[in-house]
Amino acid sequence: MRKRVGGAIILVAVGIGIWLNSLFTGIGPGGDDSNVGRNEEFNVSVQNNEILPSATTEQPGEINIPAGSVPIVLIDDRQYLLQSGEGAEETFQPVTLAEVVRLTQAAQPGEDGIQLHIKRRETSRASTESALSDALRQAGVPDNAVQQHAGFVE
Repeated sequence: MRKRVGGAIILVAVGIGIWLNSLFTGIGPGGDDSNVGRNEEFNVSVQNNEILPSATTEQPGEINIPAGSVPIVLIDDRQYLLQSGEGAEETFQPVTLAEVVRLTQAAQPGEDGIQLHIKRRETSRASTESALSDALRQAGVPDNAVQQHAGFVE
């Protein structure tokens, strides 16, 4: 009888462990599906002794936005994506944190004083958002010049 109770307790413990593991996927050191260390969408180019990712279809160089417009950045997981176009024609191009800061500083604020719009996907990381906020503050961009859109985009 004692062996059966012990076996049942072990079986329940293993079941709870499997259930908890499925709840907390994505937390931990990473495995085959964690995408840690993968960089399939980018080429790496060296400019001014910095390693900058650039889109595979773009030549290395500076990214610019149309005059009089305010950059819109989408934070997806640990990367920043610059929006170009609107509606059905919108596309997103990967950019570096330094590039986002440069574009924000170069943007001409409208009547509302906004120099950067930030959108987030549900997969955005708090550390990535915090790094952007810190970099903008260090660059002298006031907090009220940055508009973070409420909610997530798909």
